[in-house]
Amino acid sequence: MLLASAWAKPSLALGLILVGDSLLYAVLPGAAQSFGVSAWGVGILLASNRVIRLVGMPSVTRAVAHWGMRPIMICAVAAAALTCVGYALLSGLLQLWPLRLVWGLVFGASYLCMLNAAAFDGAKVGTRIGLASGLSKLPALLALILAPWAISLVGLRGVFAIAAAIAVMALPIAMRVPSIPVTARQRVFGWPTARDRLMFAVALSVDGVLVAVAGLLFASSATSAVFAASVVLASQQAADILLAPLAGWVCDHHSPRYVLLVASVGIASGLTLIACGFLTAAVILVVVFRPMVTPAVYADARTADTGLCLTVVGRLATWRDAGAAIGPIFALASLAGVGRGILFAGLALLIAIATVQWSHRGRLS
Repeated sequence: MLLASAWAKPSLALGLILVGDSLLYAVLPGAAQSFGVSAWGVGILLASNRVIRLVGMPSVTRAVAHWGMRPIMICAVAAAALTCVGYALLSGLLQLWPLRLVWGLVFGASYLCMLNAAAFDGAKVGTRIGLASGLSKLPALLALILAPWAISLVGLRGVFAIAAAIAVMALPIAMRVPSIPVTARQRVFGWPTARDRLMFAVALSVDGVLVAVAGLLFASSATSAVFAASVVLASQQAADILLAPLAGWVCDHHSPRYVLLVASVGIASGLTLIACGFLTAAVILVVVFRPMVTPAVYADARTADTGLCLTVVGRLATWRDAGAAIGPIFALASLAGVGRGILFAGLALLIAIATVQWSHRGRLS
């Protein structure tokens, strides 16, 4: 049974603690005044959890390698629950910002544990990473579907109290995370490879820019913006659950490079459609192809690096975070300055260039 598998426990625990963060992405851009922050404050809060991982990921990687996955996951669950309590009670940038920094390190550690558990056995790495990615998104998907109804009952702040209770439910699962050996090389960072740059471009465009402005693209009022953002994010989570395992299976049985190439072209096409004003068709394309990137990029890295050690995972995760961290601030600044068309056309071009560079670098890039 999937949920009984040792490698699935970090994924499920991560999924439960992700609920609060997913709700914040859906709620905050359209209801910033309720949290006492400006539009710039929204960008800072949505980016800071990723910025902290840019400087903290080497320490997080060493901590996971030194202490092991189980104690790290237990600490991560407890900290995640406290951040949700803070979202429910605190207001203003200065009070919310430290919570986002804590969450950034919590997610980084949990994500490394999830991928390490999924990639520990050399067989069918792509399939397990795809399943792990999908499983970690399932609780957040259910939360986003129920978010409008829950907000109508308990208010914007009340849903984060519920998210804190859901995070606490992950504690028994974290206590049963297996003691899988963790290996890490001395260096985590270095000059980005072509694969790293492609991961950065996709994360900047989709995980950063599109996620931050999804509600604003489809709606004008705060209420409708929250609803639109919830729909887009929920669709993205649903696609991840359904398509990431399938993409992982294709990577194991055929070529991860082929899957990554198709996914990159699909995402660039979707961003181009956004620039042209075809929002619904564009979001469908991006939502379908983005989940294929995660299993494909890690499976491709494994074939190139003869094993997927924690350092390789950490480096790819860091470049993903770099793109996703810059995205919200870049989006909110550029959308008003250059407009939707130029912004998303530029992002499509960025992914196209990164894809061409990666595809011509060969397997070891």
